[in-house]
Amino acid sequence: MKFESLPQGVRLAVEAAQEKKAAGITVLDLTAAGAFTDYFVVCTGFSAPLSCTFSASKPAATTISSASGA
Repeated sequence: MKFESLPQGVRLAVEAAQEKKAAGITVLDLTAAGAFTDYFVVCTGFSAPLSCTFSASKPAATTISSASGA
């Protein structure tokens, strides 16, 4: 799936992760699974402030999961 074809909220979440230097940014498309969400963005943060930023600033209707690696 191309970045440009993702919904705006998902693109914003990915861009926020990129700006905060997250690693391993992965977007899971769950639209066909009938899950509780359509997309799930998973990324890795290597510092406590990075992980806190993601959990505090997630866009509406987008789930962001981050791990600190610690």
